[in-house]
Amino acid sequence: MNQIQGAHVLCIGAGIEQLPVIRLARQMGLHVTAVDGDPEAIGLQAADRSRVMDLRNSDAVIQFAREMNTRCLLPVPLGAILTTVGAVNDALKFRGISEASARACTDKRATHHIFMDAGIPIPKFAIATTELDIAAVAVKTIGFPVILKPRSGSGSRGVFVARSISELHDWLPWHLDQRLKNNPSPSTIVEQFIPGQEIGVDGVVLDDRYAPLLIRDKEVTALPCRLPYAFLAPTHILEAQQQHVNAIVARAVAALGLRDCLVHADVILADDGKVYVVDISGRPSGFSISTRMIPAAIGVDPIRQTIQLSLGFAAGFQPLYQRGAVLRMLSAPQGYLHAVEGMEQVRQLPGVVAAETFLHPGDLIQERRTGAAYAVGYLLTTADTRDEANLLWQQAAQSIHFCVTEQAPQ
Repeated sequence: MNQIQGAHVLCIGAGIEQLPVIRLARQMGLHVTAVDGDPEAIGLQAADRSRVMDLRNSDAVIQFAREMNTRCLLPVPLGAILTTVGAVNDALKFRGISEASARACTDKRATHHIFMDAGIPIPKFAIATTELDIAAVAVKTIGFPVILKPRSGSGSRGVFVARSISELHDWLPWHLDQRLKNNPSPSTIVEQFIPGQEIGVDGVVLDDRYAPLLIRDKEVTALPCRLPYAFLAPTHILEAQQQHVNAIVARAVAALGLRDCLVHADVILADDGKVYVVDISGRPSGFSISTRMIPAAIGVDPIRQTIQLSLGFAAGFQPLYQRGAVLRMLSAPQGYLHAVEGMEQVRQLPGVVAAETFLHPGDLIQERRTGAAYAVGYLLTTADTRDEANLLWQQAAQSIHFCVTEQAPQ
């Protein structure tokens, strides 16, 4: 591993989700350069070198990667610019997702058609652009309930379920606003809403061979947004169902042409027994799932192993054990944050892997409509069993208090 020391690596994206990966790479002795379009991105200061640049300008990022003598890209959870990651991998002949596969993952229409051709179950869907077209498709083509998603995007931005025409019209302005922020030439996927159990799947593709790492259950908010706010491992679905899920995800990986990358997938185990892959991407999961939850649950750090693999060294992804792990978002009343009490004490408790908030005094806590942020914070616990980890989570969360005020601080 001494040959890893000092190798130049590039992190595309330097926000809060990328920060733990930047820190890990530096701990491994790597020389990290980070790029981000936001000059205030927190990871820029954590890297050895940084550059503010448009991450969607793949040609500029490729040129910069060459100038920096980059050996590989760091695996980070940033779906919005995955095509740039693929373009850099292609141009510099790095191991990792290709640009073609990245486009197939990030364009939901393309993903649907690829799955149709591969015989992978998909919900009934249609494409619409204007408000009138969206309403017409929902009513006449799909039928309620429907789920609306920007054709391109990530982090649940603009995603909601409409159970009636009135609910559709109530939420459509928000959807269109979020859609426009994601894509200057936007369109909408209007999709049949599939009732069933939502689960998350993490895996890895070595060459073109898919291997599962962790299946986790989810807790989600009530409709219409239905955001995940908790992830629990190991899953409680039956062994036969797990095998079915892994087989479908493996087929999806092959259809998308994913190679040498981590895989994140959101899956619906439908009430009729079918497995629907509702989102899949050749990148690690966010919300600290890949950086903290998976290592706590199976004893393997997938980010570290993927970095080693990308640099040409041996990597081991075989789970070492299976422990209970619960990662759940913390809640707080709406208002202006005055202080957070009890966080430091909770971090010292045995079995608490992480307790974090990214809010600062004076921040406004509002209703959460997207999964793009950690809400007010999160808590991750681990124990021998999932039930024990969940009990520990409940006990620890009672000691954390978000003190808010109705008026903004002066």
